[in-house]
Amino acid sequence: MKSATKLVLICLLLGAYTLHASLSVTVSPTTITNNYVGTIQLSISNLSSAGAKVRVDRFLDVNGDGVVDGNEWAGQSFYVTDGQLPIIGGIRNSNVPGDDDGLANQSILTHVPYPNVNQTLDHLAGQYIYRVTDLGNSATATALLQVEQPVLPQGVTGQVFAAGGTPLGNAPVLVTPQTGNNGFGTVSDSSGHFTIYAPPGNYGLISVYAGQVANGNGGVSIGSGVFATDNVTNVDSDGTTITGQVTDSETAAGLPGIAVQAQTTNGQFVYIATDPNGDYTLSVNTNNWSVKLSDGEGTILGYCRGPVTKLTADASSGSVSGVNFQLIKGNALVYGTVTTTQTNPVPSLTMQASDTNNLIFDSAGLTDKNGNYSEAIVAGGDDAGPDGSDLTGYVSPSLAFFTVSSGQAIEANFVLQPVSAFLSGVVQDNNGSPLGNLQLIADPTNDPTGALNQNFQSAPDGSFSVGVGPGGWNLFVECNAANSADLISQQLTVSVTNGENLSGLVLIAQHATGTIYGRVTDSSGDPLTSVNMFANTTVAGAFYVSGCDNTDSNGNYSILSFPGDWTVGGSYPGMINQNVNVIGSSSNLLNFVVSSQSNAPTLSHPVLSGGQIEFQILGNTNQNYRIDVSSNLLSNGWL
Repeated sequence: MKSATKLVLICLLLGAYTLHASLSVTVSPTTITNNYVGTIQLSISNLSSAGAKVRVDRFLDVNGDGVVDGNEWAGQSFYVTDGQLPIIGGIRNSNVPGDDDGLANQSILTHVPYPNVNQTLDHLAGQYIYRVTDLGNSATATALLQVEQPVLPQGVTGQVFAAGGTPLGNAPVLVTPQTGNNGFGTVSDSSGHFTIYAPPGNYGLISVYAGQVANGNGGVSIGSGVFATDNVTNVDSDGTTITGQVTDSETAAGLPGIAVQAQTTNGQFVYIATDPNGDYTLSVNTNNWSVKLSDGEGTILGYCRGPVTKLTADASSGSVSGVNFQLIKGNALVYGTVTTTQTNPVPSLTMQASDTNNLIFDSAGLTDKNGNYSEAIVAGGDDAGPDGSDLTGYVSPSLAFFTVSSGQAIEANFVLQPVSAFLSGVVQDNNGSPLGNLQLIADPTNDPTGALNQNFQSAPDGSFSVGVGPGGWNLFVECNAANSADLISQQLTVSVTNGENLSGLVLIAQHATGTIYGRVTDSSGDPLTSVNMFANTTVAGAFYVSGCDNTDSNGNYSILSFPGDWTVGGSYPGMINQNVNVIGSSSNLLNFVVSSQSNAPTLSHPVLSGGQIEFQILGNTNQNYRIDVSSNLLSNGWL
């Protein structure tokens, strides 16, 4: 009997051990390079129960010891529930990991997109720790991923130092492009030395080290086949902090792994990610800081950025708390493919979406290796398309405009035209001085909506070069950038063919000497608000346009000018252009009265997307309009 009892006890103990086996996680592949495009597979076993939920946190293991230390924060966090997939309107949100085995069986097989929306951070080479936390019993398990740099014939080498000159070992170092979302980085060795391999280009160079402030004014130019040498010296934090929380806009639940950054006007920079409760603490110094959430934050959790993405934190007198942000849970989806005109997929392209008025949300996604994308959005009137700053080598396509309901998925596919011609030259003022670091626009002459604009920047010496497609193009300084510098840009119209490099162009932006100002009202004297105003003139055969001004709540406007004969007008239906002669540095008063009888409604900007038509109605303020639809307007007596 004693032997039988012992056998039973042993079996019970073995059974209990089997039932309570430890949580485990494995990673595949275990090693990748930071130019890899694909997924990272996580296999999670021995959950506390069928249908259990886990949180996955990914830490950069800066000292390489395989243990999550206090100065190593989770730069990526997400949740996965056993047996569940992130599906909206029957379509999988490819940015959000789910249980790909589809079974509530106490195990999870999930695939994490690589790179994620923030490609610069995902391109930071080093050892990473995936830590899985079972939210049913708080058990944890870890696995390692090694991200290596591919060896390239060029890059930058140097050393990282603290403010006092002490070398900073195990410090993340990054090169960030002037435009786009495709930086690279590594972790310095124990003496602070680093080598970053990167494509040729001009980059910012920073080191984001826990408890220190990065000096974001550093820059490096990497030539083809050449290694630049540049050191990085950080600024000490003086104990001042900026604290806050990132939460769900409806439930107020804290959101983990959300990147929060802060910057000063003189280029100092800090970065941290929120903890599991959504809290963050930025170690800064006494200064006035701008705190923001980067594009695409919350994407891996299925969230969109809310209308407030940047806040001011005046820490000049000490620490600041309560700098909080909210993200909006996506309740609809836009998805599709991005290919070239040769039907080739376009991988790792940042996609953006927002409400059509840019007042509620914006979101981001990333195309996979097959050119497929999806991104969470908010129900209503929305638009989506490739991020123009990430379109190197392609001409910007039109955005897709659509109306989407909660729980609905809308398909929007894009075909990109590769750059086949170039426009190059210099932008200068009317005195012949070069205008560097100005935002410029090239817009096809057959694009009345401005949706196909190519945005680019002049170099410090005023030179510029932009890739375009064949046809006519208008070149000009972006009007907000021009207004900020008291400039009025020429609109230079040119035409190119496939393979042509049209060089030697000179784009002039004249210094403003005065203003044209006034008030826009209806015939009853009531102000007309948000009317987009413009003015143009021709001087010595050059056509100049002044704009980027909307009437305020009182109907007032003010547009920059210089001497000449100007035509002034606005976007309101029935508004008639007026002429004014500007002499010297005078400011000229020019009021507009729009006749009520002329305010007949008009339809504009029709767009077909996803089987739906969207258009804008322009008409009287506070007036209701009925819209009728027919396939034959004549037979219905409407025409």
